[in-house]
Amino acid sequence: MNTCFSHMIDTARNFVWKNPNMGLATLLFVIGTVFLSTKLSIISGALFGAGASLLGAWITELNKRRADSEEKRVVRVRLEGI
Repeated sequence: MNTCFSHMIDTARNFVWKNPNMGLATLLFVIGTVFLSTKLSIISGALFGAGASLLGAWITELNKRRADSEEKRVVRVRLEGI
């Protein structure tokens, strides 16, 4: 059981390392959720907004990586066809 938990921690750490915007967005959403139950609940809106902004940046970066990968694949296929 300990190795399964360790594997999950390593997987999460690798995901956040490769996608820092997503990791920080998740952290901001979690902190915003905690602030909802306090007297400082007005801060949670700002935290959710910041998290949403970082989530949008992550989506843009992910789409750029996919487009670059597809472009490289098309170029490779064209060069192999010559």
